[in-house]
Amino acid sequence: MRQGERALVKKIVRIGLSVIISLSFFLYVTFKIDWRLFATQLRDINYGFLLAGVASYFLNYVLRAFRLKILVSSADIPFRDLLSINFLHNFYNRILPARLGDFSLIYLLNQFTREKVNAGVRIFLFVKFYDLLMALVLLAFSYTMIYGLDYIGTGIWLVSIFVLLPCIFPSFVLQIPIRLIARFEKWKFLKKIRSELVQWLAETKKLETIRIRACLLGSSFGIWVLIVVLFYLLMLSIGGTYGIKDTLFATTLANFSWVLPINGVGGFGTMEISMAYAFSLRGHEFGQVLLSALYINVVVFMTTILFAIVPYIKLLGKGRSRNETHHPNSVSE
Repeated sequence: MRQGERALVKKIVRIGLSVIISLSFFLYVTFKIDWRLFATQLRDINYGFLLAGVASYFLNYVLRAFRLKILVSSADIPFRDLLSINFLHNFYNRILPARLGDFSLIYLLNQFTREKVNAGVRIFLFVKFYDLLMALVLLAFSYTMIYGLDYIGTGIWLVSIFVLLPCIFPSFVLQIPIRLIARFEKWKFLKKIRSELVQWLAETKKLETIRIRACLLGSSFGIWVLIVVLFYLLMLSIGGTYGIKDTLFATTLANFSWVLPINGVGGFGTMEISMAYAFSLRGHEFGQVLLSALYINVVVFMTTILFAIVPYIKLLGKGRSRNETHHPNSVSE
């Protein structure tokens, strides 16, 4: 079997397992939930808290677009395009299983900003490292606030510091593989990789000013705080009273379920169970949290689709105009 065929088989197996596992979780949630109670909660929604939650979700996208503005090399990219990229990226993340939507960021950067694929990969990695860093920092902070600085809390803080290095000193981290590969440059493919890493090194050095580091850290921190705010406000909208400390700890811990390659469409099933489990660690009733988690996931899923409608139409329009421009029968003026 050729390498390309093997990769295709692995991809199919991964998607298949993702669908089976996430479907199993979803069926578990379906049978576990008290649907009458769920319907009662929906009738008693506090729309003030609901709208405030949606507003915090929109602000989350604004901060993501601001962070992308820093990372994208082209200075003339309209902010609305960067906002559209984030709307669509999260939309694809929600509808595609097995985390395949993650890589849509690279494609969208190429379509909206003309960033080359290699530059898109670099930006993608920066975004992922900063998101992982902030998720770990919030988890470490909330864990320490609740349980104190025991060996688990210390371990999370140490991992956070380790992840901080490629965020703050990317050029230093890149120099390590560049020097290692330099010893084996007789292989052409390694020489090509080293050349690409050297180019990345030149680009990342531009991001190592105090101002840019502060902006990236601040925007990334704001993004993750707004995620917690979103969950907290949506819980309040259906009368959930779990406390800000427990919400910070449980939602940050539950968000790590999105890292798993078993997520299905919308994260339905995996997200609810992971959140219910995280809150149950704090003594909250599993079934009740499951109801709140399902409601939150539905609201976020529907809001994600609404936010993506206009950017999606815009992207289709760009694709059509590009095809017409390059059509063999088109006449240039």
